[in-house]
Amino acid sequence: SLLDMADVVIVPSQTLLSLYRKNGMRNINITLMPYGHEIEWAAQVHRTPSEVLRLGFLGNVIRSKGVHVLIEAFEILSDPKMELHIYGDEALEPAYAKKLKRKNLPGITWHGRYQASELAEIFSNLDLLVFPSIWHENNPLVIQEAFAGGCPVVSSDMSGAAEFVEDHVNGRLFKTGDAEDLYGVLKEIVESPEVLEGMRKNIRPVRRVEEDVHELQQVYQRLLE
Repeated sequence: SLLDMADVVIVPSQTLLSLYRKNGMRNINITLMPYGHEIEWAAQVHRTPSEVLRLGFLGNVIRSKGVHVLIEAFEILSDPKMELHIYGDEALEPAYAKKLKRKNLPGITWHGRYQASELAEIFSNLDLLVFPSIWHENNPLVIQEAFAGGCPVVSSDMSGAAEFVEDHVNGRLFKTGDAEDLYGVLKEIVESPEVLEGMRKNIRPVRRVEEDVHELQQVYQRLLE
C-alpha cells in the first residue's frame, strides 16, 4: 500500500524489479536505475606482478556471505600457486569468524576491517575477487568496486550477483553454496592464467555516481512536469 502511493519506485537491479512484479506489484511505476559509484580511487590501482594467483574476499565475515564456502574450496584446492586475502569485519558474527580462523590454513591472510580509502591498495594486490554469497543479493557494491579496480569476479549464481557477473566474460559463476563447484572454477583459472587476463579485458566501465545523479534528476523533472 505504501508503494502504491509513490509516483515512481526506483530499483537498482533487474532482480529486485522482477521480485516486485512477481509479488503482485504490476501496476506500480518501477524504474530500473543501477547504482552509480565514486571510483576516483580506481585511477590509483597499479596491479603488482605476482607468481601466485591472489584471491580476495571483501565484505562482512558472516555466514550469509558464504565465507565458509570459499575457505572450503580453497582447502580442497590446496595449491601453493594460490593465496587468499580476506578483508572484512569479523565482529558481527564473532563465533563464525573464530571457527573459520581456527582452521589456520596456509595461504590465507585475514586483514580485518578496511576503509574505502584503502580500495586502490587492496585491488592493486588482488587478481580475482570471489563473491561466495549464499544470500539473495540485490546489486552488490563490492562487485562493481572490483570491476572498477580491473579485477574479474568469481561469484555464486545467486540472483542479483549473477546479474552483473557474466560467466566466461568478466568473471565466472558457480553453484551457490557448492564448494566443490567453486573449487573446479578456481582450479581452471589457476591452471590457465590467460583465462583471467581475457576476463579482465572484458570488464565494462563502471557506472559513475555522476551518471546516477543525472538520471535521477531526469526522473524528478518528469514528475514535476
